[in-house]
Amino acid sequence: MLPGLKAKQLQNWSNRGVLDTGDQKPGKGLRRKYTPAGVIALDFMQEATLFGIPPANARQMADEYVAAADEFLGSNPEVITKADGCRWIPVTPEKMESFRKGRITRISDSEYHLFVERRDGVIPFEDRFSTIFHVALEVDYRVAMAVNRMFLLECGQI
Repeated sequence: MLPGLKAKQLQNWSNRGVLDTGDQKPGKGLRRKYTPAGVIALDFMQEATLFGIPPANARQMADEYVAAADEFLGSNPEVITKADGCRWIPVTPEKMESFRKGRITRISDSEYHLFVERRDGVIPFEDRFSTIFHVALEVDYRVAMAVNRMFLLECGQI
């Protein structure tokens, strides 16, 4: 479902208390089940940790990311149904211009902040000129791709 995210990593995050899996203890060889919001949060955490952000910090930012995902999905993105019955959010070059981006800013060794652009594109004054470490993140694009993977799973194509 999430390319590159290994079961061992999920288990590690769960054991360290970074990942909230609820009361799920499926046992050896059985699968945990995640909500769509949980999958979107895991997608973000995977991306953030690839940038070197500690998992605990990535988990804290994941809630804000999931809220941005809810806003994006609630804005009624176009969903098409292909001939094989699978649903899909089209991602085309012209759509990319309307997709919001985000920025992860390192405040200190143990503090990071996720800033997601507003729909009107306004960037807060203090974020315009900051020279602190930033990592750019394609927020709406990543959400659309995670949802499209869920659609493929729903169709039995992955």
